[in-house]
Amino acid sequence: MKFDAYKLPSVVNDYDVCIIGSGPAGLTVALELMHSGRRICVLESGGLNPGERENADLKDVESRGIVIRADSRERGLGGTSETWSGFMAPLDLVDFEARPGLHEGWPISPPEIASHIDRKGHRFSIPPSDQFEFGDESLPLASLQGLHSKTFQVQLKPLRFRKAYEHAFLSPHLDLIYGATATKLLKTESDGAVTVEGVEVLDRAGNKHTVGAKIFVLAASAIESVRIALHSEIKDPHDQIGRNFMNHPKGNVAKIFFSAPISRDHPLFLTRGKKFGRYIGLRLPDEHQRKQGHLNAYLRLEPAYDFPDRPHADRLSSAFRRLKRERGEAGTGKRIQLAWNVVVELRGLPGVISKAVHRAKAKKQKFVTSAVVRCFTEMEPLPENRITLSEKKDRFGIRLPVVAHANSVLSVATVEALLSTLKESLATTGLGRVEKLPGELGTLLANDASHHLGGLRMGSDARTSVVDQNLKFHNVENLYAAGGAVFPTGGSANPTMTVIALSIRLAEKLRQLSPSKRPAVQAPREESAGFLIVGAGRRVREDVVPTIENLPGSHVAGIYSTSKHALYGLNDVYEVAPLSELNEDAISGQKYLYVAVPPSQLKQVLELLTRFDCADKVLIVDTPAILETDLKALYSKFAKVVVAEDCAYLPWIPLLKNSYAPVERIEFNRSGFAYHAVALGRAIAANGGARPLIKSSRTRRDRTTVDFSNGTSMAIVGPRDYRKGTMRFVAADDTVVASHPFPDTEVVIQPVVENGRCIAFRQGPNSVSLSDEEVILAGSFSSEDSIVSRMLDIKRVGLHRLLSELLDGGDAYTLSEGVSDAKAAKIH
Repeated sequence: MKFDAYKLPSVVNDYDVCIIGSGPAGLTVALELMHSGRRICVLESGGLNPGERENADLKDVESRGIVIRADSRERGLGGTSETWSGFMAPLDLVDFEARPGLHEGWPISPPEIASHIDRKGHRFSIPPSDQFEFGDESLPLASLQGLHSKTFQVQLKPLRFRKAYEHAFLSPHLDLIYGATATKLLKTESDGAVTVEGVEVLDRAGNKHTVGAKIFVLAASAIESVRIALHSEIKDPHDQIGRNFMNHPKGNVAKIFFSAPISRDHPLFLTRGKKFGRYIGLRLPDEHQRKQGHLNAYLRLEPAYDFPDRPHADRLSSAFRRLKRERGEAGTGKRIQLAWNVVVELRGLPGVISKAVHRAKAKKQKFVTSAVVRCFTEMEPLPENRITLSEKKDRFGIRLPVVAHANSVLSVATVEALLSTLKESLATTGLGRVEKLPGELGTLLANDASHHLGGLRMGSDARTSVVDQNLKFHNVENLYAAGGAVFPTGGSANPTMTVIALSIRLAEKLRQLSPSKRPAVQAPREESAGFLIVGAGRRVREDVVPTIENLPGSHVAGIYSTSKHALYGLNDVYEVAPLSELNEDAISGQKYLYVAVPPSQLKQVLELLTRFDCADKVLIVDTPAILETDLKALYSKFAKVVVAEDCAYLPWIPLLKNSYAPVERIEFNRSGFAYHAVALGRAIAANGGARPLIKSSRTRRDRTTVDFSNGTSMAIVGPRDYRKGTMRFVAADDTVVASHPFPDTEVVIQPVVENGRCIAFRQGPNSVSLSDEEVILAGSFSSEDSIVSRMLDIKRVGLHRLLSELLDGGDAYTLSEGVSDAKAAKIH
């Protein structure tokens, strides 16, 4: 469930595990634990939607040295995954090794890290470790002496944890408490053993609450986790908390002019596949680093677009980017100022257009003659690079973090050596020349990469680290850390991949600590109805799988999609197999085939399914329903075809036939896609009987009118916006029933909320109750919610009722009905 901390009681004390932070680290731990039978909560300082302004000031930090970027301290469900670029790479072997005088290395091995990625990385769209191997001998520039390659994979559509995993909080075992700023861990000490009993959180109004649990995990980013630990006065006899902070300071440092043009598809540049991109970085070999004592910085090449110098255009672009980046979190005054900054620089618009044209032409060229050299440095874990607390406080009265870190002499010297090696190699081979950009290297590289690491260093020696190899605090019995804060070294690889691997590992360690008192996921009974699903997008992830899991007498028999990955259900993790692996054995034992793919892919999927005998199968297709000529023959190969039109089964529909005359006029104002609204109108017009036929329909711009065969009329106004949409129903006796109170409304259909759950819908004296399974599917509710604002969640209940009718032998929503809905909505 999801709860606003503002509505929590003062004390909540019934969790097994409390995870502070909902970014990649925290959510990975939560997802990997959610089926263990433990009761888990995730605390998130921000809200549910990206760009919320309410907590923008809580990102404030005092920077000393390299300035910490505000967008590197995201608050909100999903954390920094909301701004992640999708770049991934494993740490190199040398990063794990002890370096005399610098660090003790990692207490866990590279193969162990790789094993977690190879087993479970696909759940988070991370390729297996062998996809990061690209031998130097394969490089066309293999003749470059003294440089080794480093392979990076790039998610072309970066994984946004909020979008991908918010549905997991439908689970009764996994709670999200948002608007909950953790400020202090509450501890007890007995016989020298320190135990955390609870965490103090402040809601958006500054009210205090306490959340209790048996185990706590700090996963609130390196800076914020350290801040909480310091404010909590965690026992730290060796003054290690906050020390050894690291980053990957970055910047453009040079330019390469090639002697002959090279292909834009060269591995040193970003190349794009279907799901992933890839590029090769250049770094100093491990053996060189061991002998010379240099660090593990790397260089990346980007095709140079030699734009003419247009300073006004640059200032306009900068002002616009800042407006776009900060407008969601800024107050009214600042938003006006940001917009004004754009207006002031509008004289640079012709230059912006000119550069855009120049860039478009340059990108069409198959060869490049020059490249920008971009560098990401490694910072050694120095004790003086640290996080402390300021005397300044945020609006809750909590001291701000002070982050002091800067490039060291060694980190700059490493980049100098790397550039020198590149320059010499290019000159020796005659491949080109390198020209360093103007300015000191330390200045060029003084940019926050948002890769905040260290501060809660992992190690086997409590004198030089904060957490042990299992990520447990040395001096606290039940406190763990997750995320970049635990890195002993940083290397130069983007850290998200390693963060996720460590979080998977931590979840497995926590599973082993003590058996859960609650039962884990139970395997489906063989006699239950199996649903084989084709498709693994939002609809399947958020609606279809949770519904089938909560449908008595049914189970998910398998999921197939375009590529291998995984889907977190409420009861299990489902491996999603490539469609190419679909075979007769997989289909033969299942009666129900649920296809949830875009209409453009439907024919291809049905052709694949009907290679096998489907004469006894029930096909369920998602909306909008289409009936092209070549699909008719494919549909005929199934025993029955049903359309998953959940809007026709919304649980509050029966309320419109209880005490009022039949509804004669239906008005949907921005409250649904047209074809869904037609189906909902048809179900309402049925008045408890057979659904009427569509007599006629007309569409003009955003308005569609429909007349049904029983005389009921309907108007649908778009575009859909569930936040602002409304519904009105006018009965034959002129009674007006609506989703919201209007001046002429006599009755409003309202959710009945109890303990944060919707248990029924009420209209005047009448009500319709939800089953226990439906209460879970509806998710968390508040008294401010309406049947429109929570339409997506209520539709999940509608799908549950549709499939229940199907399992009971009913016709559910027929293909002919779905097709006529789509025609009325001008889908065909």
